[in-house]
Amino acid sequence: MAVYDELLALDWPGEFVVEYGNGTSERLMRGEGVEFLLPADDPDECGGLFASLPKMRPRNQKQGGRFIRFTELRAVCSTDGRRLWPDA
Repeated sequence: MAVYDELLALDWPGEFVVEYGNGTSERLMRGEGVEFLLPADDPDECGGLFASLPKMRPRNQKQGGRFIRFTELRAVCSTDGRRLWPDA
Protein backbone atom coordinates (compact mmCIF):
# COMPACT_ATOMS: atom_id res chain seq x y z
CA MET A 1 0.00 0.00 0.00
CA ALA A 2 1.32 3.47 -0.86
CA VAL A 3 2.20 5.93 1.91
CA TYR A 4 -0.61 8.29 0.96
CA ASP A 5 -3.18 5.47 1.01
CA GLU A 6 -2.15 4.59 4.56
CA LEU A 7 -2.24 8.24 5.65
CA LEU A 8 -5.60 8.87 3.99
CA ALA A 9 -7.02 5.93 5.97
CA LEU A 10 -5.90 7.35 9.35
CA ASP A 11 -8.47 8.58 11.85
CA TRP A 12 -6.56 11.83 12.51
CA PRO A 13 -6.80 13.07 16.13
CA GLY A 14 -7.27 16.77 16.89
CA GLU A 15 -3.58 17.08 17.74
CA PHE A 16 -0.70 14.86 16.69
CA VAL A 17 3.07 14.80 16.43
CA VAL A 18 4.96 14.27 13.19
CA GLU A 19 8.48 12.89 13.25
CA TYR A 20 10.71 13.92 10.38
CA GLY A 21 13.46 11.91 8.73
CA ASN A 22 16.09 14.29 10.15
CA GLY A 23 15.14 13.31 13.73
CA THR A 24 13.09 16.41 14.63
CA SER A 25 9.41 16.40 15.54
CA GLU A 26 6.58 18.91 15.58
CA ARG A 27 3.11 19.09 17.09
CA LEU A 28 0.40 19.81 14.54
CA MET A 29 -3.39 20.02 14.55
CA ARG A 30 -6.05 18.53 12.33
CA GLY A 31 -7.89 21.87 12.21
CA GLU A 32 -10.48 21.71 9.45
CA GLY A 33 -8.90 18.49 8.25
CA VAL A 34 -5.57 17.18 7.08
CA GLU A 35 -5.24 17.86 3.34
CA PHE A 36 -3.28 15.76 0.88
CA LEU A 37 -1.40 16.43 -2.33
CA LEU A 38 -1.11 13.14 -4.17
CA PRO A 39 2.13 12.39 -6.04
CA ALA A 40 0.29 12.43 -9.38
CA ASP A 41 -0.79 16.03 -8.70
CA ASP A 42 2.62 17.24 -7.48
CA PRO A 43 5.07 18.68 -10.06
CA ASP A 44 7.90 17.02 -8.09
CA GLU A 45 5.91 13.75 -7.92
CA CYS A 46 6.53 13.45 -4.16
CA GLY A 47 3.15 14.36 -2.70
CA GLY A 48 2.58 15.47 0.84
CA LEU A 49 0.14 16.56 3.50
CA PHE A 50 -0.91 19.88 4.97
CA ALA A 51 -1.93 20.33 8.62
CA SER A 52 -2.51 23.30 10.91
CA LEU A 53 0.08 24.70 13.29
CA PRO A 54 -0.99 25.41 16.88
CA LYS A 55 -1.65 29.11 17.44
CA MET A 56 1.05 30.85 19.46
CA ARG A 57 -1.55 33.06 21.12
CA PRO A 58 -5.26 32.16 21.29
CA ARG A 59 -6.24 35.67 20.17
CA ASN A 60 -4.39 35.31 16.87
CA GLN A 61 -6.91 35.35 14.04
CA LYS A 62 -4.81 33.60 11.41
CA GLN A 63 -4.13 29.89 11.62
CA GLY A 64 -0.79 28.89 10.12
CA GLY A 65 -0.10 25.57 8.51
CA ARG A 66 2.68 23.23 7.48
CA PHE A 67 3.17 21.29 4.24
CA ILE A 68 5.15 18.08 4.71
CA ARG A 69 6.38 16.01 1.78
CA PHE A 70 5.83 12.28 2.15
CA THR A 71 9.58 11.81 1.65
CA GLU A 72 10.30 13.95 4.78
CA LEU A 73 7.87 12.09 7.03
CA ARG A 74 9.11 9.27 9.28
CA ALA A 75 6.14 8.78 11.65
CA VAL A 76 2.86 10.19 12.93
CA CYS A 77 2.14 9.77 16.65
CA SER A 78 -0.57 10.79 19.09
CA THR A 79 0.38 13.46 21.62
CA ASP A 80 0.74 10.71 24.25
CA GLY A 81 3.36 8.94 22.11
CA ARG A 82 1.25 6.19 20.52
CA ARG A 83 2.40 5.55 16.94
CA LEU A 84 -0.40 6.04 14.42
CA TRP A 85 1.68 5.60 11.25
CA PRO A 86 3.45 3.51 10.19
CA ASP A 87 1.94 0.66 12.15
CA ALA A 88 4.13 -0.17 15.12
